[in-house]
Amino acid sequence: MKRTRVFLEVLKWIILGSLLLLLDCWVLGRLCSDRWWWSQWLWWIPPLYIVFISLICTLACLVLKGWLRVVLCGYSAVVFAWSGLVLLDQYGWSQTPTSGEGITAMHWNVIWPNQQRSPWYARFIDEQLPDTDLIMVSNPGLLFYNGRAEQWKQQGYEAVRLGAFGIITRIPLTEARSLFVADGIHLAMIRLEPPASPPMVIYLVDLPSDPSLPRMKIARALAGGLHKLDAPPPDLVVGDFNITRNSASIRHIFPGMINAWDQAGHGHAGSFPRQRPMWHLDQVLVGPHFRCLDYHIEDAGFGRHRVQFFTVEPRNIRVTKPRDMDRPR
Repeated sequence: MKRTRVFLEVLKWIILGSLLLLLDCWVLGRLCSDRWWWSQWLWWIPPLYIVFISLICTLACLVLKGWLRVVLCGYSAVVFAWSGLVLLDQYGWSQTPTSGEGITAMHWNVIWPNQQRSPWYARFIDEQLPDTDLIMVSNPGLLFYNGRAEQWKQQGYEAVRLGAFGIITRIPLTEARSLFVADGIHLAMIRLEPPASPPMVIYLVDLPSDPSLPRMKIARALAGGLHKLDAPPPDLVVGDFNITRNSASIRHIFPGMINAWDQAGHGHAGSFPRQRPMWHLDQVLVGPHFRCLDYHIEDAGFGRHRVQFFTVEPRNIRVTKPRDMDRPR
């Protein structure tokens, strides 16, 4: 009987200690972000798991007595509230879209579709064209071949393949060039001349997907490359960062830029994996001269990533589209 009591007491502390350790890991990840290789793994822990673990831990701590019960219950309750707020931000608690007409755009990482699958992606893009001024695609594979680029051009769009990216636009495109390619990092730039709006510079980015690579090391490599470039600063940065939203590494690369989700996001913020999106990897960053009016993520029904849709406009300037911008001739 005594041995059973001792065994249960030890088991209780093992379970409780394990739960508290998981909470500590998540809290440490929130505090350290992805500044170091070890902390990026803690930063990536989904808050959904922590909400349930912290709730269980809070209830489990009720069996304790004295000051230990107060401290551990309070700590677990604080983590429960904190993780709940982070979860709400991911699953619908977000900014209300700003009213107004702006430049509509879409980005999708299609991950090199082959001959068989590329028609599916092309069909989805064709469905978006009437309501979208600018479509950007990462890793387009064969998407721009088999006469599709020519078909889009005949419909009044500019269709450009630019390294690891593809661009389809009805806004005049005045410049498109690759800026940086090294160690799995791809960075390109396009310059657009929207009617009744100042020129807009967009950086397209695609960063390595290998989770074992230190994110801050990638960020420093790209930031160092940016300082050496002869290119104007971006108004927007769009792409698959393979880094989660508002992390330290993203702020290191593009300081001062704001995530479009934080300005006008609504709906579910996860973009990967498509079926059960737990992480917001595909993102849009907005510079000081523009603002986001609307941002949301949709499921195309196939592929590995979800699709970003967003609307932007210059600050202090309302964009008015001429009639011939509504649909291509």
